[in-house]
Amino acid sequence: MTIVKLSSLVLLTGVALMGTSSAIAAEVGSLDTNLSATFIEDTSENTPLDPTDPTKPVDPGRPGTGGVLSLDVAPISIDFGTTMLEAGANQTIFAKPMVVKSEGDLDKEVPHYVQVTDKRGGRLGWKLSVKQEAQLKSGADDLTGAIISIQDQSIVSPSAEVAPTGFTGKLDLTPGSDVPVMTAVSGQGYLTWIQKYGAITDDGSGTANENKGVQLYVPSGAAQAKAYTGSLVWSLSDTPA
Repeated sequence: MTIVKLSSLVLLTGVALMGTSSAIAAEVGSLDTNLSATFIEDTSENTPLDPTDPTKPVDPGRPGTGGVLSLDVAPISIDFGTTMLEAGANQTIFAKPMVVKSEGDLDKEVPHYVQVTDKRGGRLGWKLSVKQEAQLKSGADDLTGAIISIQDQSIVSPSAEVAPTGFTGKLDLTPGSDVPVMTAVSGQGYLTWIQKYGAITDDGSGTANENKGVQLYVPSGAAQAKAYTGSLVWSLSDTPA
């Protein structure tokens, strides 16, 4: 019983002291603690993804530009195939599908597409442009008046980040001029983004497919019976439009 009473007395005394401690507390000095945290950029290689299912990897046939802001995929070539000339008629020719290696090293036809990955901190934004270097040529002869266009674009990603902005309608390429195709302003386009053009459809022969999202318009009388070639340059910059 004595112990119990003593304990009670100590507790009561403690409560009394606690009740008065805030009134008599005074700071007698202080010391600083320095904080530090260091981050490094993620320079690991980015994985090219299937534009029809961006959860699955593919091999597009060549590496991307690499780095923390990277153009991972752009078409190696765009093939409009062989077309019979129609005298006196304008002609619109659709591209053959882009081909990638899917799982199991199998060829897979997909719409033509580009892929950009931004792993920089800050969600700073970027811009992707394409330039047709010059008019299609056969030797010294231009395919005068011909127009390459891309259309039916859509943007997909495996991430839930804010998407960049593409273009609307049909985008005609002008030889020698940069044309923006996808732009991320500040706060947009973080992580991996795919812009695909069109979809794969049967070309009417029953044996081959085409992509109407990439077209070549040839005015009447412009083409001769020979092969024409040219090139596109896709450029990624860290400055939004």
